[in-house]
Amino acid sequence: MEAGKSLALGVAGGAGVVGFGKLMEALNQRVAAGEPVTLNPEVLALLAGMADSMYEVGRGVAANAAGIGALLTAYGQPLPTRRVEQIPYSITLNPAGLAGSGARLVEYAPKPGYIKWIMMHFPPGAAAWVNVAAGHGLTQLSPREGFLALDDTTQIFYFNEYVVDHEEIWVVMDNGDGINPHTITVTVGFEMEA
Repeated sequence: MEAGKSLALGVAGGAGVVGFGKLMEALNQRVAAGEPVTLNPEVLALLAGMADSMYEVGRGVAANAAGIGALLTAYGQPLPTRRVEQIPYSITLNPAGLAGSGARLVEYAPKPGYIKWIMMHFPPGAAAWVNVAAGHGLTQLSPREGFLALDDTTQIFYFNEYVVDHEEIWVVMDNGDGINPHTITVTVGFEMEA
């Protein structure tokens, strides 16, 4: 298409669904080139609804979501915004047999959202003495069953686990070492609307 010409789109009986990928490719190219793009209100509403849904579909459609976002921005429409908050849990566990050798640490989801990752840090000397598990509500995520007990490592586990508003996000830790205290740190990446 020549520069300066508008691309008018319509919705007709769902027939446009077949060529959606090619349509988005053409739209993305026009927007990237700074060419004007005109959309009818029905298509604009459709794209606005799809932008939020596409966010959840995954990385495979990131280019299309970015193109839709550019179109919405060009038309002054609000974009769905998300942010990831890091929820830290850290405690020094007393040696086994003493008060404070185990703990259940709880934070509450500030909004509905998703646990995107859980990072567990086991310091040197934890050597399979310290058991750790993390989850939300009644669901254990990392590990799915039992506990992790590692030494001198930081592990990150990725999820896309939905959490309702004000639901508990928890970490359970227990020191089985009868001689030494151990400090364990767990950080949860929680994604929510800004």
